[in-house]
Amino acid sequence: YPNGTMVLRPESEEPRFTAQDFFLFLLGMMVLSLSAFTLLVFLPTARGERIEEELLPGRGNALPTSDDLDSPRDKDSSTEGSVVELSPSHLAANHTASVRPLLILLACVCFLSNGALPSIQSYSCLPYGNTVYHLAATLNAMANPMMAFLAMFLPCQSQRVVGLLAGLG
Repeated sequence: YPNGTMVLRPESEEPRFTAQDFFLFLLGMMVLSLSAFTLLVFLPTARGERIEEELLPGRGNALPTSDDLDSPRDKDSSTEGSVVELSPSHLAANHTASVRPLLILLACVCFLSNGALPSIQSYSCLPYGNTVYHLAATLNAMANPMMAFLAMFLPCQSQRVVGLLAGLG
């Protein structure tokens, strides 16, 4: 600084591990996951934990009628054990129709929370200063995992409730 000018030099810390170490760690985690899922598929003890699917195409699935479920049956009644045969194509169409709105909602929420809103966050917080930006970014990063964790303990089975909560959010 002989003539009074200030010179800025960037200083950075040495990395704690190399890129090769990082990718080897990722490879190890992938191999560990692959072996765990393979064991889950083939071990007899894990097979006992599977849920048997009752509604497979081609089995002639039978469901009780609403009369059987709503009214108590007389033991002398001739309608005892009446069932309605549903075709596999009818079951598949019902399942697809019930899942489609949830998938569309999931795509919209993921687009907003992972793409659109973070990209404009810095511009929307700019007039309020660095502290507000920092708080918004930190709270956003904390809210998503917290709500995913909370959803494990408060499961919601109704599509209407899920749609209402998504609309309010």
